[in-house]
Amino acid sequence: MDVVVQLFQWQYADIAKECCSYLGPHNYSAVQVSPIFEQRLGREWYMSYQPVSYKIDNRLGNESAFKAMCDQCRACSVDVIVDVVANHMAEGSGTGSAGSSYGTRTYKGLYQPEHFHHINGDTTYNCGINDDRDAYQVQNCDLLGLPDLDTSNAYVRSTLAHQLARIATLGVTGVRIDAAKHIPASDVTSILALAESSSASFRYTDVVQEVILDPFSDAALKPQAYVGNGRVTEFSYSWDVAYAFRDSNLRRLRTLGSTTGLYSHLLPSLQVLVFIDNHDSQRVDDARLTYEDGMLYAAATAFMLAWNYGRPRVMSSYKMELDSSNGEHFSVPISCDGVDWICEHRWPLIGPLVQWRAAAAGQPIDNWQDGGTTGQIAFSRGAAAFIAFSLPVGSEWIATLQTGLPPGTYCNIVADDACATTVHVGASGSAQVHVGELGVPVVALHINAAINNISPTLTVANFSIGGLADFRLIGGLPSAPVFFLYSLEGTSPTPVPALGVTLGLKKPREVGDRGEIVADGAGAATWRFRIPANLQAGRWTVWMQAAQRGTTTNVIQHSLM
Repeated sequence: MDVVVQLFQWQYADIAKECCSYLGPHNYSAVQVSPIFEQRLGREWYMSYQPVSYKIDNRLGNESAFKAMCDQCRACSVDVIVDVVANHMAEGSGTGSAGSSYGTRTYKGLYQPEHFHHINGDTTYNCGINDDRDAYQVQNCDLLGLPDLDTSNAYVRSTLAHQLARIATLGVTGVRIDAAKHIPASDVTSILALAESSSASFRYTDVVQEVILDPFSDAALKPQAYVGNGRVTEFSYSWDVAYAFRDSNLRRLRTLGSTTGLYSHLLPSLQVLVFIDNHDSQRVDDARLTYEDGMLYAAATAFMLAWNYGRPRVMSSYKMELDSSNGEHFSVPISCDGVDWICEHRWPLIGPLVQWRAAAAGQPIDNWQDGGTTGQIAFSRGAAAFIAFSLPVGSEWIATLQTGLPPGTYCNIVADDACATTVHVGASGSAQVHVGELGVPVVALHINAAINNISPTLTVANFSIGGLADFRLIGGLPSAPVFFLYSLEGTSPTPVPALGVTLGLKKPREVGDRGEIVADGAGAATWRFRIPANLQAGRWTVWMQAAQRGTTTNVIQHSLM
């Protein structure tokens, strides 16, 4: 698993819940957290990127909440990556989110004016960046008026390294270094090395550096200068993929990742973090696709997750105008309803594709096919997964395609209702595929969503009068609806065409007023039901079974005692 999700400006308590309720069960490997240190006060989102001190205390939570989040996420197999600001400190003067004072390039108990770049011997003044292709200006002058730390200074390096080592002891496993291009690559190397030598618990497995390529900039500012420290952000990738999807010309993506041809400007796969948009680009119209593009954006993200280039990061946003810098939704409770918090990571074309990618791990691109237009492509990842696209959104592509999969019946995992549509793969690996059905421009299948490979089991515990009966499905279809059923009349074959199954219960009924239950990423689900206390013991025999689309469990018989 290698997919990162950026839960932009989520509070720590909400992230902790999300790690265990959704991210871990759906195979997300890591969560990227917004900057954690004390910040300049203000409702704008970018205040998070203006540190006042290195106390963990801002509008996202305090150190205790942060540590609890790290523990909870790690317990649910989700690593924590922190967005770290090492290039600069907050501009202006005032009091930070934890009460620390600052002003005139002085940060009480932390930095003095001599710890910042300055010119003409005047520690109160520094140059601004007028040419963002000039290495000296970019790495020595103040970015947008933000006091620029002198990262060649031994005290500054030691202070930054100490903070990196300290947050590692709290459970952080990775860092995204914000504005890394504004710090000389050699300084980044030295700070990371110093952090590792200062603490036995410092073991960052993920280092990502924000470096935006400008082909005309000095060599010291290009991503190639930084790859020795870890991955770099490949902004060119997001633009390339967005252009292909906006133009409905997906055929050109066949060579993406190759060292020659149309995409030869991209760095090697192991050196990059890729994404469709991020918190900066979607607000300055620098992202060619964002959540506001709806299905087209979702399809592009699905491609990113399906293709074997780079480490992918999924964006999860809160709603705001693209050019706006406000932060009004920080006070709104997290609710993935699309009103305030967009939660793209849960979308039907994105969340299930993370599981698709996990099933396809290590498998090469194979069986490339295209249709009658440039917007119709399909490919497999070895014999583990298959995906097909049809653009523009609203178009349809019905064709017999080579999936590379073993024979069987598979859930189309991106259908609106999990496993609402299935695809039958024949002995040769080919299948009749309908892409664009109901306006969804993607069909995705993988080996772990093969219905014929699913053998779910039902267990029932504490089934007694007045007891809280515990119904458990194990080994079912991942992320698909589950129906817990019972009969008081015995067993008998009962076809249920809507589910494509034949139950073993006579006159089956659903258990309780349960609403919809959906299995987790491992195909497990639980339902608890209170048995009425006024039933007479020994008079009732109950037969129980669970079902999902295309599959059923064993039948269990119990007498109420």
